[in-house]
Amino acid sequence: MPKSLDYKVVLEAQNNAQKAFDDLNKAIAKLTAGTETAQSRVEKLAKKMNSMGERAKKIGKKMSSGLTTPIMALGAMAVKKSAEIETISVSLESMLGSADKAEKTENFAGKSD
Repeated sequence: MPKSLDYKVVLEAQNNAQKAFDDLNKAIAKLTAGTETAQSRVEKLAKKMNSMGERAKKIGKKMSSGLTTPIMALGAMAVKKSAEIETISVSLESMLGSADKAEKTENFAGKSD
């Protein structure tokens, strides 16, 4: 094989290798750019989610003071009213029972005459 052909093969191999390295560098650059874009989007999403979390936390605090406290007050008032109703019920039963006994006594006394 003549030397010029050897040089030609070597130069062609070198050119092919250089092209392969150039293509590889372009692919790495695209991959890096894509990774950076994805990372940037993930960071933006994380910030938005943190912001949403903070807003939800504030809403929860407002709901707690705006809803839970009145509900607890209503519950306490319901318990108090229930106790009052029970007291009235017992008093009524006592009064009706006494009235019933008085009527029976009056009826008995009326029959005795």
